[in-house]
Amino acid sequence: MISEKLNIFFGGVKKGLSRVKTEDVAKFAAKEAVGAIPVVGQIIKDALDEFSPDEKEELIKEMKELSEIQFKEISENIGVSIEYLEDIQKFTLYTFEELRADHDEIKKLLFRLIETAERSVPKIPVDGDFKAGDVSGQIIVGENNAQYTNCTFTLPDGSIMHGKSWIYTEGVRPATGPANVFGRRQELERIDEILKHSQALAITGFRGTGKSTLASMYIDRIEKRGGFAGVYWRRVDETIDISDVAGSFFTCMGKQIEDIGRYKVEDLLNLFFKELNVAPYFLVLDNFETLLDTQNNNKPLKPGFSDLIEKANEGFGRSRVLFTSWECPASERGIRPTRYPIGGLDDSAAIQLLRQRGLTEPDNELMKAVDLSGGHPLALILLVQLVKDGDETLSDILSDDTLWRGEVAANILDKVYKERLNEEERKLLQYVSLYCMPVPARAIAAAANSPDWTEAKVKITAMSLKRKSMLEKTGKNYWEESLIDNYVYNKLIDRVKHHKLACQYYLDLPLPEKRTTKEDVRSLIEAHHHACMAEEYDRAVEIIFDHKLHEDLDRWGNYQILVELYSGVLPRDHFRDEPLLGSLETHGGVLGNLGNAYSNLGQVEKAIEYYKDALVISREIGDRRGEGNRLGNLGNAYSNLGQVEKAIEYYEDALVISREIGDRRGEGNRLGNLGNAYSDLGQVEKAIEYYEGALTIGKEIKDPRIIDFCEQNIVSVKNSGDLKLSSLE
Repeated sequence: MISEKLNIFFGGVKKGLSRVKTEDVAKFAAKEAVGAIPVVGQIIKDALDEFSPDEKEELIKEMKELSEIQFKEISENIGVSIEYLEDIQKFTLYTFEELRADHDEIKKLLFRLIETAERSVPKIPVDGDFKAGDVSGQIIVGENNAQYTNCTFTLPDGSIMHGKSWIYTEGVRPATGPANVFGRRQELERIDEILKHSQALAITGFRGTGKSTLASMYIDRIEKRGGFAGVYWRRVDETIDISDVAGSFFTCMGKQIEDIGRYKVEDLLNLFFKELNVAPYFLVLDNFETLLDTQNNNKPLKPGFSDLIEKANEGFGRSRVLFTSWECPASERGIRPTRYPIGGLDDSAAIQLLRQRGLTEPDNELMKAVDLSGGHPLALILLVQLVKDGDETLSDILSDDTLWRGEVAANILDKVYKERLNEEERKLLQYVSLYCMPVPARAIAAAANSPDWTEAKVKITAMSLKRKSMLEKTGKNYWEESLIDNYVYNKLIDRVKHHKLACQYYLDLPLPEKRTTKEDVRSLIEAHHHACMAEEYDRAVEIIFDHKLHEDLDRWGNYQILVELYSGVLPRDHFRDEPLLGSLETHGGVLGNLGNAYSNLGQVEKAIEYYKDALVISREIGDRRGEGNRLGNLGNAYSNLGQVEKAIEYYEDALVISREIGDRRGEGNRLGNLGNAYSDLGQVEKAIEYYEGALTIGKEIKDPRIIDFCEQNIVSVKNSGDLKLSSLE
């Protein structure tokens, strides 16, 4: 049995060598022979740097003693020949001066390594319904992905095609460099073992234990091995829905689905799961606790994710799904992925972390810190700040019993915040905590709203916080680890004021001239969130209607987002509590629109509740047009439920109002829908009579929607058996 270290090392060297051109061999060989460390030597060094000094020593020892059986096992694991592995072994031992060689010998060795690396690609078999282009990854698009491995896809008929695997990342994926990663070898090997037998896994643990980092380390391991057609990483937030996950997955493969939001959840999931069955993909849904209802057995709050959990558990081909979450998620039926709880770092890794971060105290003191903290990574990182930036010694801190009771990481964070940060640093953390996503310096300055807080000052202060491990940065955007984020947000004074400023920051951002996806209106969605948090509900509803955000989201089929936006401007009890909006008419309009969103999501009974309440308000305030619209909505809802006679009653009442107020478009809609209703009852002549009445109005007001609806449905009912268009709204 070989150690996992050897698999990781050989896989890392193979990946690095695959990038080297054969024409550079002579140049590299000459440098290697005189003791320099150019490209190839650096590849060896990079692969070795994955390990601690002790692990490196063990690795070299194991490498010198590799047997033929062990070479064969590694060969099968990473998909290269035994001769190739022997060449890597020789070159590594040359690098460590365990063997001697002249220039010509090194040149021959290098040439074989690089030439072989060019040919060595993972072989990924695909299932019987595979079609060329399904999983090659050659046309992966977008800013958040990287093609990383040449692959050979073996087709069912035995032929092959070449392509590339890919990694797609949406949101923050933790860095896995030497400064961020300590230990976790046993955990990685355990995940390997679990995923051999389980297709869905949830890494669980307290905040700050490194769940996301461990998942990111595992993705690195996958990247080195090959074997997956693609890796999809998605950091979950409150705004995500299942169409976002499936949509970005298909888009990054170059298979964008038009109007994806208009698919029923079950149909969209069927498309998604079919693709996951075609060839092996690896999906990571990070920060999944954001979507869970902790009051309801950790079941997802949003449609589709429960089915995803169940389907992942049942299995789809060789694809795998990995969740990271505080608690293990469950489907509506209580089905859960395999749970893998993680705790603190092992003793050796924890002490290595403390040493690398700058502590020089004796091992026995460091070991006491590790014991008291349970090896919690964030607690140890923050502990370093207490020691380095203050007058207290580690011994003093370890003797402070108040730090080591309860949630240790939160206790240490509290002490760092109060005693090791200056006022400007504390304020900046509070401003960052306002935002739901990573933001640039300009957003932080906007939340501060002070001449003193320039973007330059934000960057300088942020740099200091980053050095103190209190702030993270990805690209130009700043964010906080969730434990820190929750803590500092609770320290923020006058949240209403700062949420107003954050709202204005997003409203000031330019919108694309042509909006085509939810991401194009992300700034408006965020502005709406901050307006609600500032209790400026009238402003929030203006963001929906004045910017025509509701029209965009409805056109793209983002009905779940519409539900969340409308719910944000309603009281806790939508039907019984006092309205939050200043206008009762607008409140009624929101209720009606929320009914439309639920209807489009297939939740018709729920839609009826909102239509009826909106109808009561329209009648109360004398809004005849609104009353007619709600009656028409109720007619459509009952028609969808198959209660046609009841639908006709509502359509007829709505028709009376449309004629009374001279609403010709509304009149045309009601007549067309009455045509549908009588068609459903088998009264064809009466149906045609209503369609023709609606068609006359459609031509009169030049409404192509009514015209097309009626013309198609007249043909349909005359040729009984053809499908007709559903309804006019």
